[in-house]
Amino acid sequence: MPYDTKGETLFSLQLRPNPDVLSQRYDDSVVLLNLSTDKFFHLNRTGARFWELLGERSNLTEIHTAMSREFEVEGSQLEAEMTALVSDLREQDLVKVV
Repeated sequence: MPYDTKGETLFSLQLRPNPDVLSQRYDDSVVLLNLSTDKFFHLNRTGARFWELLGERSNLTEIHTAMSREFEVEGSQLEAEMTALVSDLREQDLVKVV
């Protein structure tokens, strides 16, 4: 099972979008603005869908299941990509562990 940069397993985490982050959908992507740092971030189509699902629930197992149904991708590849995305989002303080 992939681990993030803090040595935690992906599915052991409960995450929420940081309340200091604004998001706006543009076509198939999402642009995030961290009000604490004044930095913008861009998420592609799959990252945007992850962000939307994260806003609805913090259970990454449920998000993985939903995304597996919506995108044609192997479960292990999706898990690896989610791990990398979560690591990046945490590093940029765009999400909070609850």
